[in-house]
Parts: sequence; C-alpha cells; structure tokens
Amino acid sequence: MPLSTGAYRFPMKRAAKIAVTETSKFLKSNDSLEEVIFVTFGQDAYD
Repeated sequence: MPLSTGAYRFPMKRAAKIAVTETSKFLKSNDSLEEVIFVTFGQDAYD
C-alpha cells in the first residue's frame, strides 16, 4: 500500500511508522519473505 508523502503530503514520520509496524507484524506471522527493502525518494525521506 503506497502512502503518498509527496503530492498528497501524507506525513513522512507517520508513513514510516505505519510501514515498519505493518511489515513487522506481517513478518512475525509469515516466513515467506527473506528480505524486505524500503525505498525512499530524497534525503528527507531517507533520514
């Protein structure tokens, strides 16, 4: 699920917390993935 922190100005910190929390919850109950990669655009998002 994409969270648009750009054009729609969804808050970056909130988006990051949701992404990490939901990914963590999924991984605790599912071992089908070996690696998760978070992609960010720009230094602000990376930080």
